[in-house]
Amino acid sequence: MKALLTEESHAFISKLFLLLSIPTYMITRYVIVAPFGRHVQDSKKYRWWFGPQLDAKLSWFIFESPNLIWSWYCYCYLRDSEIMSSGSDAAIISYDNNQLQLSSNTMLLALFTLHYINRAIIYPLRMNSNSHRVPLLVTASACIVTILNGYIQSFHLVRVHKLTPLTLPPSSWINLQSWLGILVFFVGMTINITADGVLRNLRRQRNSDGNNQKTYYIPQHPL
Repeated sequence: MKALLTEESHAFISKLFLLLSIPTYMITRYVIVAPFGRHVQDSKKYRWWFGPQLDAKLSWFIFESPNLIWSWYCYCYLRDSEIMSSGSDAAIISYDNNQLQLSSNTMLLALFTLHYINRAIIYPLRMNSNSHRVPLLVTASACIVTILNGYIQSFHLVRVHKLTPLTLPPSSWINLQSWLGILVFFVGMTINITADGVLRNLRRQRNSDGNNQKTYYIPQHPL
């Protein structure tokens, strides 16, 4: 475990993760189509090596949770106080030269955590109970991705690189870009949550019409 918690190991795993994404995409796009979501196969075509099928809510919680676990672990046990601070002292928020300063590293880790609280906890709780079950192999594969993603993102923010602190009012063009980026994050998250609701309502409407066949529709909605 200690071997993973070094900057050298982090750099190696980050590059390896990026390189492996290319053949992984080619295989899953053109060779093996994972039976997930709209690609769920008829029981007669289901391949035994995909393993038993898990409840969709449980599966989603399992394969998204590693991101939350890593962000919690890195912040509580691995953080470098200097990297996570807003200035010369160890404070996350400080006031200096008539400016409020906020640690960019802490802000980004908080946004990362907020996103995965939604994806790992809130979204599964709001899923339809008749959602397609998820094969064990798909759940395990997704877990590998989120374990690596959670490690790469969280460890980088708490141990590897200190970003320029955010300031109010913005002290530079780069600082203004950072605040605009945070705004884009919340706009995107709002669109994402809204779109999830639209898709759920499509399924509810379909079932209320007496059509229980699992058919996918293209939503007609601005978001």
